[in-house]
Amino acid sequence: MLDHSSIPSWTSLAPPGLKNCILGTMAVFESTKWSVLGRLRLHLRRYRGRIAAGFSCVLLTNLFLLATPRVTGYAVDSLKGSLTREKLAYYALVVIGLAVCEGIFRFSMRRLIIGVSRDIEYELRNDLVQHLETLPASFYQTNKTGDLMSRATNDLSNVRMLLGPGIMYTANTVVVTGQARGSERASPGKYGRHPCGEGVCAGRIRDS
Repeated sequence: MLDHSSIPSWTSLAPPGLKNCILGTMAVFESTKWSVLGRLRLHLRRYRGRIAAGFSCVLLTNLFLLATPRVTGYAVDSLKGSLTREKLAYYALVVIGLAVCEGIFRFSMRRLIIGVSRDIEYELRNDLVQHLETLPASFYQTNKTGDLMSRATNDLSNVRMLLGPGIMYTANTVVVTGQARGSERASPGKYGRHPCGEGVCAGRIRDS
């Protein structure tokens, strides 16, 4: 149940639909289901160095990803001037270099973040087994074996998915959105000014 004393006063100024959405979101995050995930903080704190490195790789991956269309835009803009094979080779090498750097950091991002989630899953499975060994026989008589196996396999796999791909893709979406918005504000209308760029490029190569 959501504590109404914790509701911010500014929500009274929001439209009814938005206010209901805010209150519903607050209720979800204050539920006991989310409080159980607080037990994972000890494991996350243990791997904070690798997680920070993984977030750095997320940032660099998307930096190189979003730099590629910008370089392509500069290459198309350069077609207004002289067109030489050296210039085309230069921009081609830059795009290839950006793609290689993106691939390296994307691999590192997945290896770090998803690797941490698998290590935490391994630790949780060991903790679960050690706990099950301390339980009395009456516990196994009152609980079905299938339910216990489901807890030990499916539930822990879902925790791994939350800590690994869940965190990675969320961070990736946030970074891409922020960088894309920043690029759009820095140079509005930069992209898409040459819808026939390929045709212009091909024509000028033939003319040269």
